[in-house]
Amino acid sequence: MESGRQKVTRKDVAREAGVSETIVSYVLNKNRYVKEEKRQRVLEVEKLQYHPNNIARALHGKGSLQILFLAEELSSGYFSELVSQMSRDAYRRGYMISLCESQEEDEFVSQILSRQFDGLFVSASSVTDRELKLLVKSGIP
Repeated sequence: MESGRQKVTRKDVAREAGVSETIVSYVLNKNRYVKEEKRQRVLEVEKLQYHPNNIARALHGKGSLQILFLAEELSSGYFSELVSQMSRDAYRRGYMISLCESQEEDEFVSQILSRQFDGLFVSASSVTDRELKLLVKSGIP
């Protein structure tokens, strides 16, 4: 599934704006003071349509901004309403919610843990005590 378009990097934005990658990071994360002139140059590079990579962010210990909602059955009206409200609340706080139906496979918990979620809601009775203990032990809130 190749779109034929190369992914824009922070380096591309920095080059186009005439600043360092560090300055681009400070501007986009809004976590450090940057002179207004440099900040504006970075923000004007919108034509490149740069989007930070949350996977890379998670690898640097900054969190994935992803929460997993693990359910028994996603087609239930109850879950639809619940997840809709949770999604709105999470989004306001900068997070996105991913939905997944519980799977009865040995590797399922490993697959969850490998995706670096910042939070986890479990609403599935098919998740065993052993699996719950593994999830709790992983430290995912």
